[in-house]
Amino acid sequence: MKRIKVNIIYLIGLLILSASLVITFAAFIFNQVVNMDADLGGIKIESKNFLVYAKDHSLPTTNINYERAEKLRKDTVATVEGIKLAYTSSYAVTDDKVAIDGKIYYQYDGANYNIVNVNVGASTQGYFEEVKSYTDIYSIDTLYDSSFNDITPTITNKQFSFVIDGLTITVACTISATEGTITSATVEATNKNYKASIGVSGLSMVIIDLDVTSSSSGYRTIDCTETERITCSATELKYYAEGETGKKYYLSQIGLQFSFKADIAVYVRISIKDAWLRTRAYSSSTKELYVLKDKDKGSSPFKVINDEWHYDESSNYVYLKNMYVPTKVNGEFETKSYTFDVNEAYYYNATKSSAFIDYINVDVSFTVDIIQANRAKAVWKVDPSVDFRNNN
Repeated sequence: MKRIKVNIIYLIGLLILSASLVITFAAFIFNQVVNMDADLGGIKIESKNFLVYAKDHSLPTTNINYERAEKLRKDTVATVEGIKLAYTSSYAVTDDKVAIDGKIYYQYDGANYNIVNVNVGASTQGYFEEVKSYTDIYSIDTLYDSSFNDITPTITNKQFSFVIDGLTITVACTISATEGTITSATVEATNKNYKASIGVSGLSMVIIDLDVTSSSSGYRTIDCTETERITCSATELKYYAEGETGKKYYLSQIGLQFSFKADIAVYVRISIKDAWLRTRAYSSSTKELYVLKDKDKGSSPFKVINDEWHYDESSNYVYLKNMYVPTKVNGEFETKSYTFDVNEAYYYNATKSSAFIDYINVDVSFTVDIIQANRAKAVWKVDPSVDFRNNN
């Protein structure tokens, strides 16, 4: 009788242990990053690609339009550079206690504000600073189309217009009165789906044809199973190391794309991995140093401008805010695709001097993380549909 009791206890123990192993394994399955060839728990990544929007050309480096051709994208309508803004001036007592290098101070003589020479670190008591309030677009240095034809725009207050092949394109800008930059712009052209991407300086932009961007002819794909990372130039001047072959694209000419299929409700995020390498080229030598990621006015150039997604600056993760619930088409669960593009007008503002030139290359790769919806809070420590509801 005792032996029977022992056997029963032993069997119960085995059953409990087996059940706990099954539960643990099931949780582990849904906690994994689902990789390219994985098919775990009804989730499968079907493709992962880099998109290259660069338009090929055959111009020699000696051609006057070579640099323009290098920056051209297949969806580029026009490039606008050297925007100058009109402003009004007033003067306010400086908040600085001592003079700061690079700042200009004024002294009031009862009638006029005159520039005063003051040594760095010296007292600025009683001195003034000029306060500029930016209002409208004053002038545009350069505007050219995708065939490199220079165009003269018509400027009216905060907007400008120009004509390409008989089509009038009007760009209405929002200007920061204090920063002296264009913060956003909307584009209008009859029967066209155009947008304006603002450059790092806030005083340049690229007009993009979104219909071309989304078409199969607007880019070519590089399968991530063949190339796990891509090296791009962040600076307008490209650097090729000795013996380096192959064409290098600009960071502004690439996108990230993936597609997946799921038969359960899931949350999705991608992890963008980017390493920034600065090459400082002197007349007879070069020095390389990994540097911090450049930020466009405090934001990463990888920041996703899309209400459906939230970009987390600290982790470099981009989260789909809402739970993805799969649907069936003709009896099969549909494949879902997403695309992320870098700012189409982005270029790193590199240091230049008479002694050296700085070049910045960026190695870019990304992984896709898809998790069973009810496990997201426990594993990711965030609930995307709640925590990111009101965030961009």
